[in-house]
Amino acid sequence: GVRWALDLGSHDYHKLESQGINLFGDDRWKVHRYTNFLHNTLVVDDSLQIPDAFANVIKNVTDQNSPYTTINLTPVYRYALDSAVRGIGLIEGEYVCIQDKIINSNSSSKVRWAMLTYEDIDIIDDKTAVIKHQGKNLALKILTDHPIKIRTFSADPPNNYEDKNPGKTML
Repeated sequence: GVRWALDLGSHDYHKLESQGINLFGDDRWKVHRYTNFLHNTLVVDDSLQIPDAFANVIKNVTDQNSPYTTINLTPVYRYALDSAVRGIGLIEGEYVCIQDKIINSNSSSKVRWAMLTYEDIDIIDDKTAVIKHQGKNLALKILTDHPIKIRTFSADPPNNYEDKNPGKTML
């Protein structure tokens, strides 16, 4: 009954345009809430995704017990990664699994997996956090052998022409 992964929605276009932001040109990517930095996706090397790229669905299984979808994200990260594939599935109607398979054979990259959510978060250890909202808890567990560290980041924009996002944080 709780939506844990959030989307901020659109910003007041008139307010942005009155500040000189051309939303239907390159300025759109200066608005923090429209970038991959404030969405439930990957950020590679602190860079924007390629906005005109197309991420296609590779597979969609509608099994009632364990439905899942796999998406090829490679085109949106072609500047840095050889391959990026995301799978999202429901396991036995109780757990959600998000699996990213990333190949980067030519160099190393800094990859940030992110989730926009509520600000009440307890970080248990480097790979475990608990999000709390409306009297309910969601445990997030990262299953990997790679060294990682769960952290939180402000969901507020770096620009003074954008609205703040109270009660939200990036995990």
